Amino acid sequence: MKNFKRIIQTILISTPILLSGCSDFSEEDLNKPIQEHLAKYGVTEKFTLIETDDNWFEGIDHQTTIKINKPYVAYPFLMVERDTLKILEEESDNIFLEEFKGAYIEQHTEVFKLIKHIIKKYGLLKHPEGTPTSVFPYDNIELNIIGTQVLLDDFKKTHKIDTKALLPTLRPSDPRRVNYNSRYVGVVNFLFEFDMNKNKHPIPKATDLLEDFQKSGVLTQGIYNIDLLVDDSNPDNMVGWDYNNVVLIEVDENGKYTIIANPTYDDLDKAYFYGDYAAKKNKE
Repeated sequence: MKNFKRIIQTILISTPILLSGCSDFSEEDLNKPIQEHLAKYGVTEKFTLIETDDNWFEGIDHQTTIKINKPYVAYPFLMVERDTLKILEEESDNIFLEEFKGAYIEQHTEVFKLIKHIIKKYGLLKHPEGTPTSVFPYDNIELNIIGTQVLLDDFKKTHKIDTKALLPTLRPSDPRRVNYNSRYVGVVNFLFEFDMNKNKHPIPKATDLLEDFQKSGVLTQGIYNIDLLVDDSNPDNMVGWDYNNVVLIEVDENGKYTIIANPTYDDLDKAYFYGDYAAKKNKE
């Protein structure tokens, strides 16, 4: 599950004991439930515990980030229940989607070379809505896929994800469902953020970034979304949602781009944009 903006108080791990003083659990305590959780998704290799917290004063659950190294590098966020150390799936990242993300990053290096260029060209933040452990480009992309169970079953058998072969077959679900982010209107969602504070660049639009993608030709067949969030890190300046927008596109087998929708954030809850597009296309 991905919140609109994940705000977590974190304590970086520097010793085998995660937290001292008030802590009532250790790294070893967390290893077993996390290993069991990963195994349900076919991930059996060792993982690295990147960070967790023990906010005992507020009594909230342990907000934890791990690194998966194989089959594909991933940095999933896990919410661990305070009393039982059980992984709360509804409040944690989907492990399969995080592995799919890692496979996409590994298999489409040219896309992320372009994203680096776009970030520099438009004066964007390298880590949109970043946390202290943000790693480029893992926080710059999110996935929304219908029918992941079949894909997961295959992944558990093969431990492989061929994103180039799968992307033309995948469709985004309606992102307006409970406990999801309505911004993720595409299968592959590229996330960008523009900070107005001391920024000499003009505020871009998602369609401006789209032109760079089109000219580069790096996107293979599939359904993509370019998401642009505009904010101001100066606490004295309030920024509304007027500048925030997305552009949902389809790239066909010939590399032709079709804009499906270009809504502002205020309009994201008003329609299932891909579903409406597909229904209209089927009638034609």
